[in-house]
Amino acid sequence: MAGKQLMFYATKEDLIPILSHIESIFDIKYVLTGLFEYNIPTIYESYEEILDLGYIDNPYYGSSQNSLMIMEKSNEVIVRDIPQRKGGILYAVDPMKNLQSIELRLGGIYTKKENILVVSRTAYVNENSFSESTYKELIKKIKKSFKKYDFMEWIGPNAEQKLKEGWRLVEDARRSTNYDLRYKG
Repeated sequence: MAGKQLMFYATKEDLIPILSHIESIFDIKYVLTGLFEYNIPTIYESYEEILDLGYIDNPYYGSSQNSLMIMEKSNEVIVRDIPQRKGGILYAVDPMKNLQSIELRLGGIYTKKENILVVSRTAYVNENSFSESTYKELIKKIKKSFKKYDFMEWIGPNAEQKLKEGWRLVEDARRSTNYDLRYKG
């Protein structure tokens, strides 16, 4: 298994043209990933159905409530049973069995503190034509619309405006401000 990833800062206004572009090229759906108490996946047919698009309730992007897989609409979502040591079963929705997918872990405006924007991430781990072509088109649109900032991070126009206004742009809002993205004026 090989893969690639791209980290980027985006507001809802930055995300809409990116996701709209991807939906205009590929017949896709967004599937909520994680461990769940139920075995029926949550599926969004369009980014417009994601109610809290551009917002995050957790201070860390890795724990986003909008951790999604982008898949072809025609592909069935495979849910894995994960037996628990203390009994019972949780159900995993992830790329392990859903090979033709890419990850889209959306950060956004942190809802529990003011003036914090949490990073987003897109990646793929399974090499196949759908994953590679969808990821390639997604990052091409991001790189065309956003500005490269640091080593691996890109920033959307609205996110950059927030940075100029003094917002913290972070991977994890609990960390010191020493780790924040810095404005390059």
